[in-house]
Amino acid sequence: METKKIKDYIQPAGKLAGVLGTVGGFIGDVLSPLGPILTYLIYLSIVILTISIVLLVLLPTEKREMFKKTSLTSLFFVIIFSVFGQFNKNTDNGFMGDNLEFVSNLQNSLNIIDEKLDNISYQIDEVDEKITKIDEKLNVEFDNLSELIKTSNPIKNPKTPKDFLVNAYLFRNGGDLNKSEESFNRFFEISGNYKIDVFADFIEVLRNNKGKNFVQTYYESRQDINDDVFVLFKTIFQSKKENIISNIKKLDININLIDFGILYVTNNGGFWNDLVSYGAQENNINLYIKTAIELSENDVRFRSIGMDEINYLILNKENLNKLIYNQANPYERKTLIQFYFTTIQTTLSVLVKNDPRINSEKAAFLQQYTPSKNKVTYPEGLSIDEYETYYIEKFGEKFYFNQNIPAQNGEALWKTYIESRNFYNNL
Repeated sequence: METKKIKDYIQPAGKLAGVLGTVGGFIGDVLSPLGPILTYLIYLSIVILTISIVLLVLLPTEKREMFKKTSLTSLFFVIIFSVFGQFNKNTDNGFMGDNLEFVSNLQNSLNIIDEKLDNISYQIDEVDEKITKIDEKLNVEFDNLSELIKTSNPIKNPKTPKDFLVNAYLFRNGGDLNKSEESFNRFFEISGNYKIDVFADFIEVLRNNKGKNFVQTYYESRQDINDDVFVLFKTIFQSKKENIISNIKKLDININLIDFGILYVTNNGGFWNDLVSYGAQENNINLYIKTAIELSENDVRFRSIGMDEINYLILNKENLNKLIYNQANPYERKTLIQFYFTTIQTTLSVLVKNDPRINSEKAAFLQQYTPSKNKVTYPEGLSIDEYETYYIEKFGEKFYFNQNIPAQNGEALWKTYIESRNFYNNL
């Protein structure tokens, strides 16, 4: 008798869900250019199914009748919508819109595709930021790009480099990384231009879409490309962490690109955390500060003259800023090199104030950041009265007993510090 009752519930539920589910699945597939409607229908059916099952368990027997029917109907809806969803997956205009001409015509008659493009147009402002002043920057005769985005449909029929570039950003913002990657690649192939900010965006798409290992494979499969920007990024992504700075400095490319590369790889908290850890292991706790001093030369040179000199390799300066400036507080326009560099002044002031044997900032700097392995010792034959006042002189500064003797590069590093400090203070 129980089996009969279950069959009695299944038949009407199946009929109802079969009719409504098929109609709903068809409509959801046709309207899929407007959004993941089938996904919403699946979720809605699951929610109703879950609620029905919970009430079925909790309610008294005499009140369960309605929820038995609802549970079975919802279950059938989930199954039907899921089937439609599988066919709909990875399509542009729905399974039927991509494969059946009459459905495609129906979508066009309803202006659904145009509506989809209207939805994408909400992202145009962000795309415009990516390509501000692109007309002046590109060497492939791009004209009126922003106007083109608003008045034409490069997504449907990309032909020119700028069509593919706009496509790349629109697809990326819409979450379709495969098509974004494809459009970026077509842009590079047609234009032959590897602009810094565009190529950085492309590599980010590539890494988010297929992983870091695929980025390595991408570079390895393009050994014949000698473009300076491409070579720089290839070096960055193929270098071990401990060698990345030295490998960039060895490149035979534009010095301004080398400086940019150093700012780019150091605009990462992980880079500095690794230096802190390595310095602690090597008993060199100021390694990260010394590195900031050394690299400040690259920072100052790039930000004072280099950025303007490679303006032709940049589409949008604001995008470049995001690559080199600390994004924790982007309005300060401060590199992480500068951030760690500016902590030095406080340390020097404390040393000068608290140690009577340190007479100047320079002496404090040389001891703290450029020490050699040798310390000041008393020479033979020194009288007891001379112990307290004995010192040696190096780089014009006095160093007393048991203080660190500066390394040979101490004077040069001090000069770099002063020049960089003056630059940062005048920003």
